[in-house]
Amino acid sequence: MGRNGNRHGRGDHDGTDDEPRAALAAELTEQAARKRLRRRIIGLLLAIVMAGAAGWFVGGMSVLSTASGEVCPNDAEYDLEGATPSKTTNDLNFTGPELTEAEAGDYYLNAVAASWQTVDDAMTTSIGDDLNATRAAAAQAATALDQTVKLLTARTWPDDVSNAVYDIANDYADQTAEARYVANATSLRYTDAITGVDAYTVSEADAYLRNKLNLPAAQPHSMPFDILDITDRGVFHSDAAGGDDRVDDGKRMVDVTVRSRVPGNVTDVMLHFDLLDTSGKTMDRVWAQADRISLAEGQAVVLRLPIDADKVTTGMGLRFTGWSVSGGSSSAASVNHNASVDAQYAKTLSVVTDFRLR
Repeated sequence: MGRNGNRHGRGDHDGTDDEPRAALAAELTEQAARKRLRRRIIGLLLAIVMAGAAGWFVGGMSVLSTASGEVCPNDAEYDLEGATPSKTTNDLNFTGPELTEAEAGDYYLNAVAASWQTVDDAMTTSIGDDLNATRAAAAQAATALDQTVKLLTARTWPDDVSNAVYDIANDYADQTAEARYVANATSLRYTDAITGVDAYTVSEADAYLRNKLNLPAAQPHSMPFDILDITDRGVFHSDAAGGDDRVDDGKRMVDVTVRSRVPGNVTDVMLHFDLLDTSGKTMDRVWAQADRISLAEGQAVVLRLPIDADKVTTGMGLRFTGWSVSGGSSSAASVNHNASVDAQYAKTLSVVTDFRLR
Protein backbone atom coordinates (compact mmCIF):
# COMPACT_ATOMS: atom_id res chain seq x y z
CA MET A 1 0.00 0.00 0.00
CA GLY A 2 1.23 3.50 -0.71
CA ARG A 3 2.68 5.77 1.92
CA ASN A 4 -0.49 7.87 2.10
CA GLY A 5 -2.81 5.02 3.00
CA ASN A 6 -6.16 4.97 1.23
CA ARG A 7 -5.12 7.68 -1.16
CA HIS A 8 -3.22 4.98 -3.02
CA GLY A 9 -5.73 2.25 -2.25
CA ARG A 10 -8.93 1.19 -3.92
CA GLY A 11 -10.40 3.27 -6.71
CA ASP A 12 -13.35 5.52 -5.88
CA HIS A 13 -16.50 4.18 -7.60
CA ASP A 14 -19.71 6.13 -7.13
CA GLY A 15 -21.78 5.11 -10.18
CA THR A 16 -25.17 3.50 -10.08
CA ASP A 17 -24.64 0.63 -12.54
CA ASP A 18 -22.07 -1.11 -14.73
CA GLU A 19 -22.43 1.25 -17.69
CA PRO A 20 -19.87 3.86 -16.54
CA ARG A 21 -17.20 1.20 -16.11
CA ALA A 22 -17.93 -0.42 -19.45
CA ALA A 23 -17.96 2.97 -21.16
CA LEU A 24 -14.61 3.88 -19.60
CA ALA A 25 -13.03 0.62 -20.72
CA ALA A 26 -14.23 1.13 -24.28
CA GLU A 27 -13.09 4.73 -24.26
CA LEU A 28 -9.60 3.91 -23.02
CA THR A 29 -9.04 1.19 -25.59
CA GLU A 30 -10.31 3.31 -28.50
CA GLN A 31 -9.01 6.71 -27.42
CA ALA A 32 -5.52 6.31 -28.82
CA ALA A 33 -6.80 5.17 -32.22
CA ARG A 34 -9.20 8.11 -32.48
CA LYS A 35 -6.48 10.58 -31.56
CA ARG A 36 -4.07 9.17 -34.12
CA LEU A 37 -6.71 9.26 -36.85
CA ARG A 38 -7.65 12.85 -36.03
CA ARG A 39 -4.00 13.93 -35.95
CA ARG A 40 -3.33 12.19 -39.26
CA ILE A 41 -6.21 13.99 -40.98
CA ILE A 42 -5.34 17.41 -39.57
CA GLY A 43 -1.63 16.90 -40.10
CA LEU A 44 -2.09 15.70 -43.67
CA LEU A 45 -4.20 18.71 -44.57
CA LEU A 46 -1.72 21.04 -42.91
CA ALA A 47 1.19 19.37 -44.66
CA ILE A 48 -0.45 19.72 -48.07
CA VAL A 49 -1.37 23.34 -47.45
CA MET A 50 2.15 24.20 -46.30
CA ALA A 51 3.75 22.33 -49.16
CA GLY A 52 1.39 23.99 -51.63
CA ALA A 53 2.19 27.44 -50.27
CA ALA A 54 5.91 26.76 -50.47
CA GLY A 55 5.50 25.56 -54.04
CA TRP A 56 3.59 28.71 -55.03
CA PHE A 57 6.31 30.97 -53.62
CA VAL A 58 9.08 29.24 -55.55
CA GLY A 59 7.15 29.28 -58.82
CA GLY A 60 4.86 26.30 -59.08
CA MET A 61 6.85 23.53 -57.38
CA SER A 62 4.90 20.30 -56.88
CA VAL A 63 3.05 20.16 -53.56
CA LEU A 64 4.78 16.84 -52.89
CA SER A 65 8.31 18.00 -53.43
CA THR A 66 10.97 20.22 -51.89
CA ALA A 67 14.28 21.56 -53.11
CA SER A 68 15.89 18.30 -51.98
CA GLY A 69 13.34 15.92 -53.53
CA GLU A 70 9.92 14.43 -53.01
CA VAL A 71 8.28 14.45 -49.58
CA CYS A 72 5.42 12.15 -48.65
CA PRO A 73 2.55 14.04 -46.98
CA ASN A 74 2.56 11.50 -44.14
CA ASP A 75 6.24 12.20 -43.48
CA ALA A 76 5.50 15.92 -43.43
CA GLU A 77 2.75 15.27 -40.90
CA TYR A 78 5.11 13.29 -38.70
CA ASP A 79 7.74 16.00 -38.88
CA LEU A 80 5.18 18.62 -37.88
CA GLU A 81 3.69 16.64 -35.00
CA GLY A 82 6.67 14.70 -33.72
CA ALA A 83 4.62 11.54 -34.12
CA THR A 84 5.90 8.12 -35.10
CA PRO A 85 6.13 6.99 -38.74
CA SER A 86 4.35 3.96 -40.10
CA LYS A 87 6.49 0.85 -40.06
CA THR A 88 8.21 0.02 -43.32
CA THR A 89 10.57 -2.72 -44.42
CA ASN A 90 14.12 -1.49 -44.31
CA ASP A 91 16.64 -2.32 -47.01
CA LEU A 92 19.20 -4.18 -44.89
CA ASN A 93 22.18 -6.16 -46.12
CA PHE A 94 24.30 -8.71 -44.27
CA THR A 95 28.06 -8.26 -44.57
CA GLY A 96 31.14 -9.52 -42.84
CA PRO A 97 32.37 -12.99 -41.83
CA GLU A 98 29.98 -15.93 -41.91
CA LEU A 99 28.97 -17.30 -38.52
CA THR A 100 28.87 -20.99 -37.76
CA GLU A 101 25.87 -22.27 -35.82
CA ALA A 102 28.15 -22.69 -32.80
CA GLU A 103 29.14 -19.01 -33.00
CA ALA A 104 25.73 -17.61 -33.98
CA GLY A 105 24.01 -18.13 -30.64
CA ASP A 106 26.38 -16.10 -28.46
CA TYR A 107 26.74 -13.45 -31.14
CA TYR A 108 22.96 -13.02 -31.34
CA LEU A 109 22.55 -12.75 -27.57
CA ASN A 110 25.26 -10.07 -27.43
CA ALA A 111 23.62 -8.13 -30.27
CA VAL A 112 20.19 -7.96 -28.66
CA ALA A 113 21.67 -7.31 -25.22
CA ALA A 114 23.27 -4.16 -26.62
CA SER A 115 19.86 -2.42 -26.53
CA TRP A 116 17.54 -4.39 -24.22
CA GLN A 117 18.06 -2.50 -20.96
CA THR A 118 18.19 0.94 -22.58
CA VAL A 119 14.93 0.29 -24.42
CA ASP A 120 13.33 -1.10 -21.25
CA ASP A 121 14.26 2.07 -19.36
CA ALA A 122 12.92 4.26 -22.16
CA MET A 123 9.61 2.36 -22.23
CA THR A 124 9.05 3.01 -18.53
CA THR A 125 10.17 6.62 -18.73
CA SER A 126 7.81 7.32 -21.66
CA ILE A 127 4.78 6.57 -19.47
CA GLY A 128 5.79 9.34 -17.05
CA ASP A 129 4.97 13.03 -17.26
CA ASP A 130 8.46 14.42 -17.94
CA LEU A 131 8.88 15.26 -21.63
CA ASN A 132 12.57 16.12 -21.36
CA ALA A 133 13.36 12.84 -19.57
CA THR A 134 11.35 10.91 -22.14
CA ARG A 135 13.14 12.56 -25.05
CA ALA A 136 16.54 11.86 -23.50
CA ALA A 137 15.70 8.22 -22.78
CA ALA A 138 14.33 7.74 -26.30
CA ALA A 139 17.49 9.23 -27.82
CA GLN A 140 19.60 6.78 -25.83
CA ALA A 141 17.32 3.93 -26.91
CA ALA A 142 17.63 4.94 -30.57
CA THR A 143 21.43 4.85 -30.33
CA ALA A 144 21.38 1.45 -28.63
CA LEU A 145 18.87 0.01 -31.10
CA ASP A 146 20.96 1.23 -34.00
CA GLN A 147 23.93 -0.59 -32.48
CA THR A 148 21.88 -3.82 -32.36
CA VAL A 149 20.97 -3.41 -36.04
CA LYS A 150 24.60 -2.84 -36.97
CA LEU A 151 25.71 -5.92 -35.04
CA LEU A 152 23.02 -8.11 -36.61
CA THR A 153 23.91 -7.00 -40.13
CA ALA A 154 27.68 -7.09 -39.61
CA ARG A 155 27.78 -10.86 -40.01
CA THR A 156 26.52 -13.41 -42.53
CA TRP A 157 24.23 -15.90 -40.81
CA PRO A 158 23.70 -19.67 -41.25
CA ASP A 159 21.09 -20.42 -43.90
CA ASP A 160 18.47 -21.89 -41.55
CA VAL A 161 18.27 -18.68 -39.46
CA SER A 162 19.19 -16.03 -42.03
CA ASN A 163 15.58 -15.11 -42.87
CA ALA A 164 14.67 -14.90 -39.20
CA VAL A 165 17.59 -12.58 -38.46
CA TYR A 166 16.59 -10.41 -41.42
CA ASP A 167 13.07 -10.01 -39.98
CA ILE A 168 14.44 -9.34 -36.51
CA ALA A 169 16.90 -6.74 -37.79
CA ASN A 170 14.06 -4.99 -39.62
CA ASP A 171 12.02 -4.94 -36.43
CA TYR A 172 14.91 -3.34 -34.58
CA ALA A 173 15.34 -0.79 -37.38
CA ASP A 174 11.65 0.11 -37.07
CA GLN A 175 12.04 0.50 -33.33
CA THR A 176 15.02 2.76 -33.94
CA ALA A 177 12.88 5.04 -36.11
CA GLU A 178 10.14 5.10 -33.49
CA ALA A 179 12.59 5.96 -30.73
CA ARG A 180 14.08 8.79 -32.80
CA TYR A 181 10.63 10.33 -33.31
CA VAL A 182 9.93 10.14 -29.60
CA ALA A 183 13.32 11.76 -28.97
CA ASN A 184 12.08 14.73 -31.04
CA ALA A 185 8.48 14.77 -29.80
CA THR A 186 7.05 18.20 -29.09
CA SER A 187 4.39 16.91 -26.68
CA LEU A 188 3.83 14.03 -24.28
CA ARG A 189 0.92 13.05 -26.54
CA TYR A 190 3.44 11.74 -29.08
CA THR A 191 5.58 9.65 -26.73
CA ASP A 192 3.65 6.37 -26.75
CA ALA A 193 5.41 4.87 -29.79
CA ILE A 194 7.96 3.03 -27.64
CA THR A 195 5.18 1.11 -25.90
CA GLY A 196 3.26 0.64 -29.12
CA VAL A 197 1.62 -2.32 -30.77
CA ASP A 198 4.58 -4.73 -30.69
CA ALA A 199 6.15 -3.80 -27.35
CA TYR A 200 4.52 -6.65 -25.42
CA THR A 201 4.42 -9.22 -28.23
CA VAL A 202 6.70 -12.22 -28.43
CA SER A 203 8.47 -12.16 -31.79
CA GLU A 204 7.84 -15.30 -33.85
CA ALA A 205 11.12 -14.78 -35.70
CA ASP A 206 13.03 -14.44 -32.43
CA ALA A 207 11.35 -17.54 -30.98
CA TYR A 208 12.18 -19.52 -34.14
CA LEU A 209 15.81 -18.43 -34.09
CA ARG A 210 16.24 -19.20 -30.39
CA ASN A 211 14.77 -22.66 -30.91
CA LYS A 212 17.11 -23.34 -33.83
CA LEU A 213 20.17 -22.16 -31.92
CA ASN A 214 19.14 -23.73 -28.58
CA LEU A 215 18.99 -20.36 -26.84
CA PRO A 216 16.93 -19.43 -23.77
CA ALA A 217 13.63 -17.65 -24.34
CA ALA A 218 13.79 -13.88 -24.73
CA GLN A 219 13.45 -11.75 -21.63
CA PRO A 220 10.15 -9.84 -21.98
CA HIS A 221 10.21 -6.08 -21.58
CA SER A 222 8.91 -4.63 -18.34
CA MET A 223 5.44 -3.19 -18.01
CA PRO A 224 4.98 0.17 -16.25
CA PHE A 225 4.03 -1.68 -13.07
CA ASP A 226 4.67 -4.97 -11.31
CA ILE A 227 1.68 -7.20 -10.55
CA LEU A 228 2.43 -8.23 -6.96
CA ASP A 229 -0.63 -10.20 -5.93
CA ILE A 230 -4.12 -11.32 -6.98
CA THR A 231 -6.60 -12.30 -4.24
CA ASP A 232 -10.18 -13.57 -4.48
CA ARG A 233 -12.18 -11.66 -1.84
CA GLY A 234 -15.50 -13.41 -2.45
CA VAL A 235 -18.83 -11.68 -3.06
CA PHE A 236 -18.90 -8.02 -2.04
CA HIS A 237 -21.86 -6.75 -0.01
CA SER A 238 -21.90 -2.99 0.41
CA ASP A 239 -24.06 -3.07 3.55
CA ALA A 240 -21.65 -5.42 5.30
CA ALA A 241 -18.79 -3.16 4.25
CA GLY A 242 -20.52 -0.22 5.91
CA GLY A 243 -21.04 1.84 2.78
CA ASP A 244 -23.12 2.28 -0.33
CA ASP A 245 -21.33 0.91 -3.38
CA ARG A 246 -24.12 0.06 -5.79
CA VAL A 247 -21.78 -0.55 -8.73
CA ASP A 248 -20.01 -3.50 -7.10
CA ASP A 249 -22.70 -4.71 -4.70
CA GLY A 250 -23.24 -8.44 -5.19
CA LYS A 251 -20.20 -8.83 -7.45
CA ARG A 252 -17.42 -11.35 -6.96
CA MET A 253 -14.49 -9.13 -6.03
CA VAL A 254 -10.85 -9.81 -6.87
CA ASP A 255 -8.08 -7.54 -5.60
CA VAL A 256 -5.10 -6.97 -7.90
CA THR A 257 -2.12 -5.29 -6.22
CA VAL A 258 0.34 -3.49 -8.48
CA ARG A 259 3.42 -1.38 -7.84
CA SER A 260 4.24 1.53 -10.12
CA ARG A 261 7.52 1.65 -12.02
CA VAL A 262 6.57 4.93 -13.69
CA PRO A 263 8.63 8.04 -12.93
CA GLY A 264 6.25 10.81 -11.94
CA ASN A 265 2.60 10.68 -10.98
CA VAL A 266 0.05 8.05 -12.08
CA THR A 267 -3.60 9.08 -11.81
CA ASP A 268 -5.46 6.11 -13.35
CA VAL A 269 -4.62 2.45 -13.89
CA MET A 270 -6.71 -0.17 -15.68
CA LEU A 271 -5.68 -3.77 -16.38
CA HIS A 272 -7.58 -5.85 -18.94
CA PHE A 273 -8.11 -9.60 -18.47
CA ASP A 274 -9.90 -12.52 -20.04
CA LEU A 275 -11.90 -14.59 -17.56
CA LEU A 276 -11.10 -18.24 -18.36
CA ASP A 277 -12.99 -21.40 -17.53
CA THR A 278 -11.12 -24.46 -16.27
CA SER A 279 -10.33 -25.53 -19.85
CA GLY A 280 -8.80 -22.14 -20.70
CA LYS A 281 -11.73 -20.89 -22.80
CA THR A 282 -12.54 -17.16 -22.59
CA MET A 283 -15.87 -16.66 -20.84
CA ASP A 284 -15.86 -12.90 -20.35
CA ARG A 285 -13.73 -9.74 -20.54
CA VAL A 286 -13.07 -8.11 -17.19
CA TRP A 287 -10.88 -5.30 -15.92
CA ALA A 288 -9.31 -4.11 -12.69
CA GLN A 289 -9.19 -0.40 -12.07
CA ALA A 290 -8.18 2.38 -9.73
CA ASP A 291 -8.90 5.96 -10.75
CA ARG A 292 -8.52 9.42 -9.25
CA ILE A 293 -5.38 8.35 -7.41
CA SER A 294 -1.92 9.84 -6.93
CA LEU A 295 0.66 7.10 -7.28
CA ALA A 296 4.40 7.74 -7.26
CA GLU A 297 7.13 5.42 -8.50
CA GLY A 298 7.59 2.50 -6.11
CA GLN A 299 4.20 2.91 -4.48
CA ALA A 300 1.49 0.24 -4.63
CA VAL A 301 -2.24 0.35 -5.24
CA VAL A 302 -5.01 -2.25 -4.97
CA LEU A 303 -7.17 -2.39 -8.09
CA ARG A 304 -10.74 -3.66 -7.82
CA LEU A 305 -11.70 -6.34 -10.32
CA PRO A 306 -15.47 -7.08 -10.08
CA ILE A 307 -16.95 -10.14 -11.80
CA ASP A 308 -20.64 -10.99 -12.16
CA ALA A 309 -21.15 -13.59 -9.45
CA ASP A 310 -23.32 -15.81 -11.65
CA LYS A 311 -20.41 -16.20 -14.11
CA VAL A 312 -17.98 -17.51 -11.51
CA THR A 313 -17.18 -21.16 -10.88
CA THR A 314 -14.40 -22.63 -8.78
CA GLY A 315 -11.11 -23.02 -10.63
CA MET A 316 -11.59 -20.18 -13.13
CA GLY A 317 -8.49 -18.21 -14.04
CA LEU A 318 -7.39 -14.97 -15.68
CA ARG A 319 -5.30 -14.10 -18.75
CA PHE A 320 -3.74 -10.65 -18.88
CA THR A 321 -4.48 -8.88 -22.19
CA GLY A 322 -3.48 -5.23 -21.79
CA TRP A 323 -3.26 -2.09 -19.74
CA SER A 324 -4.20 1.59 -19.71
CA VAL A 325 -2.29 4.10 -17.61
CA SER A 326 -2.78 7.84 -17.22
CA GLY A 327 -0.27 10.15 -15.64
CA GLY A 328 0.05 13.86 -15.15
CA SER A 329 0.99 16.65 -12.79
CA SER A 330 0.46 20.36 -12.35
CA SER A 331 3.08 20.98 -15.03
CA ALA A 332 1.83 18.41 -17.57
CA ALA A 333 -1.62 17.58 -18.88
CA SER A 334 -2.86 14.07 -18.20
CA VAL A 335 -1.81 11.67 -20.95
CA ASN A 336 -3.31 8.24 -21.46
CA HIS A 337 -1.15 5.33 -22.62
CA ASN A 338 -2.52 1.97 -23.80
CA ALA A 339 -0.86 -1.30 -24.74
CA SER A 340 -2.00 -4.79 -25.66
CA VAL A 341 -0.32 -7.94 -24.38
CA ASP A 342 -0.20 -11.06 -26.52
CA ALA A 343 -0.89 -14.56 -25.19
CA GLN A 344 2.77 -15.62 -25.21
CA TYR A 345 3.85 -12.55 -23.23
CA ALA A 346 0.97 -13.12 -20.80
CA LYS A 347 2.31 -16.59 -20.03
CA THR A 348 5.41 -15.00 -18.51
CA LEU A 349 3.32 -13.37 -15.73
CA SER A 350 3.20 -16.19 -13.19
CA VAL A 351 1.22 -14.19 -10.62
CA VAL A 352 -1.65 -14.09 -13.13
CA THR A 353 -1.29 -17.54 -14.66
CA ASP A 354 -1.17 -19.22 -11.22
CA PHE A 355 -4.33 -17.49 -9.94
CA ARG A 356 -7.59 -19.42 -9.57
CA LEU A 357 -10.97 -18.35 -8.23
CA ARG A 358 -12.07 -20.19 -5.12
